[in-house]
Amino acid sequence: MPNEPSVWILLIVLAALVTGLALWLGRGFIIRKDEKGFSIEAKEKPAKPSGPGHISVGNKAEFQNVKAGDIGVIKSEDQGTEIESGKNIDVLKEGKITNAELGDIFVIKRQGKKPESKS
Repeated sequence: MPNEPSVWILLIVLAALVTGLALWLGRGFIIRKDEKGFSIEAKEKPAKPSGPGHISVGNKAEFQNVKAGDIGVIKSEDQGTEIESGKNIDVLKEGKITNAELGDIFVIKRQGKKPESKS
């Protein structure tokens, strides 16, 4: 334990700063005690709620030592496929891929021939 008062003042100011930021951001904070002493950290920001405009594929998915095909939202033979504007799309948000063989990771994958233009 440090005997210098300036070290204690610095530690108290830092702890107050972390606590103030955590409360100001509305997340709260976590205080832990381990072998090294105490630690203070902000909680993770809560995820936004899913709504009608939200598409989520593979949220927090973990792939380890696997062989898999494509991971995606829309796979289409039609070259004109589009997604409505204003959609929130997450593909593999917070996902982990370790030693895996995967196909494509995509939001829109268009296959096939492009349509012929009419002139």
